[in-house]
Amino acid sequence: MEKITCCPKCGCEIIAIKENYRGTANFYYNLNDNEECDNSGYYDDTKYTRPNKYVKCAKCGAKIMTIEEFEKMTK
Repeated sequence: MEKITCCPKCGCEIIAIKENYRGTANFYYNLNDNEECDNSGYYDDTKYTRPNKYVKCAKCGAKIMTIEEFEKMTK
């Protein structure tokens, strides 16, 4: 498959992949410092699925490629 670098319909270089998340997470915040703590493990105990078959253009919504093609391209 030829590498796709933009949407063939509108030229946008950004894609969107719809994902559904399920689970719980704790968000940590330090009240004394008034800033977020390290929340890098926020999604560790969640599960996600990709309900759609296609990767779509973030601007116009055109189907760019299948999820399977995207995963092969990004490995």
